Amino acid sequence: MTSFRTAFALLLPLLLLYLLVPPTASAQQEAGDTELQFSGSAQTTTESSTTTVITNAKVGQYFTRSLQIGVTTSLTATFPENEEAEYGGRGGVFFNYSFLSGDATTVPYLGGQYSRSLESDADQGNAGINGGFKFYLNRRTALDVGGNYLFPLEETGSGVVLFQFGISFIL
Repeated sequence: MTSFRTAFALLLPLLLLYLLVPPTASAQQEAGDTELQFSGSAQTTTESSTTTVITNAKVGQYFTRSLQIGVTTSLTATFPENEEAEYGGRGGVFFNYSFLSGDATTVPYLGGQYSRSLESDADQGNAGINGGFKFYLNRRTALDVGGNYLFPLEETGSGVVLFQFGISFIL
């Protein structure tokens, strides 16, 4: 019985390591993969005491191991102090270029995006650049940490920097 416990105690960490740490090159996306991502960000403006929460859903296709093109939708909730909450939705397109490396679990990327309001025809939309890192937990699941710089395409308004955190699934 003691030898079984000893063998189990030695093999359990190896089994967990094998299950939690993907083998080299098995945790990066492949051409033809479809990715579904859920992410979110929040910002608080101190001068107007307003909090904005943004949730995103993205679906993208990898046309090569590095190039991904897809669609995105987001729901924005704005909570001004002493006023009623406001909600809005946006839809758009994006592209990302991944810099694949020997470390199969970490994938840096850069990209661009365009989105516009789903409610207003007057909104000319936003464009922007983004970048970040995907940390693959296994072949099909990654944590995503990134940042976006978005600017309005109409004459008024200024750009905004958003940091996002999310999870991606290779379907």
